[in-house]
Amino acid sequence: MTADESGKPIASGSAVVIAPELAVTNCHVLTKSASVTIRRETVQYTARRDTSDEARDLCLMTVPGLRAPAVTLGHESSLRPGMRVYAIGSPRRLEQTISDGLLSALRRDPAGELQMVQTSAPISPGSSGGGLFDAHGRLIGITTSGMRDSQNLNFAVPARLVAELARRSNAPAGRAVVIAAPTRAQPETPAVQPPPPCGRHAATHLFQRPQPRPPCRPRQRFRPSRPCRRPIPHLQRRPHAP
Repeated sequence: MTADESGKPIASGSAVVIAPELAVTNCHVLTKSASVTIRRETVQYTARRDTSDEARDLCLMTVPGLRAPAVTLGHESSLRPGMRVYAIGSPRRLEQTISDGLLSALRRDPAGELQMVQTSAPISPGSSGGGLFDAHGRLIGITTSGMRDSQNLNFAVPARLVAELARRSNAPAGRAVVIAAPTRAQPETPAVQPPPPCGRHAATHLFQRPQPRPPCRPRQRFRPSRPCRRPIPHLQRRPHAP
């Protein structure tokens, strides 16, 4: 929560702890603020602005005494559209609210650098500065904005930019940010593979990944048994004895 010089509240938002006594939020949350207070459950901490990147809307804050566990930053190589993501923040001052959605798209600049992570996870007023996480709990972005006149068009600043800002921080040594190792995104495959098709139904499965299959067994035609051509002797009735 931010306040002016007279102590009047100005705005509220969210923040993510990325190292001991170091948190990140959006710069527009701290606009025109004279004091910043971070609340974690029933405990409040006084924070001060550390390093800022106004162009990317990222600001680091030093929070003396904050011992909350720090997150692990995910690597961009693990991101792919369609993956499940989770947004955690404090919309309307409701702390630790979690919502889920999909990673809709990766927005890049003309040079190919990732600039925004587009997601369908709901982001409400007060969620600015919160975290966007993957299914492994790694931070992949800082939720920053959404389009009010559209549905499920929300955006987050990539975690890579958070790591770059932390390297320029004035925080003392020993507050290193943990970044996950690069991983290669693997396409999702169905858990159960259908049996390989044979015969005339094989053309309907051309879209599937080719799989080794046993050779098709030819159908055996039914052949009726031939009638016996040997003559069958007719039984003759014996005459009765007189």
